[in-house]
Amino acid sequence: MTAQLDGIASAQPTAPTPSAVYARWFPAVVQLPDATEVTDVVLVYATDAGLFVFNQRPATDTDLSGALFCSSLDWPATLTVQPSLPQPRLGFVLHTVAGPVRISPVMGCGCHLRALKNWHPSWAGRSLPWGQAA
Repeated sequence: MTAQLDGIASAQPTAPTPSAVYARWFPAVVQLPDATEVTDVVLVYATDAGLFVFNQRPATDTDLSGALFCSSLDWPATLTVQPSLPQPRLGFVLHTVAGPVRISPVMGCGCHLRALKNWHPSWAGRSLPWGQAA
């Protein structure tokens, strides 16, 4: 899977549908591999199909082409233990095939993005221990 960044020509038109989730962070802000800082609140899923960043709720659980960013996780280069909740604004870095992504959980509930906050896709019902193969 390649990175998908706001319609850049190299973006993959569709992403594979995950079958399990390692972690979910919301509300959060991110810094993408190209150094773009997304300061709007996003939802981040670390899944068996890769890292997905959403700034809006997709129309369906399987059409993930609207993800703000998606890329396979580079497990050897990323954390060996699941990130705990860091101090706000410091965040942590997960390495993807497209490059490092800094995820910074933010304070608050994200209630103004209720549709995104309440989105729990069908594939998010299965959890895996951090880094375990699906």
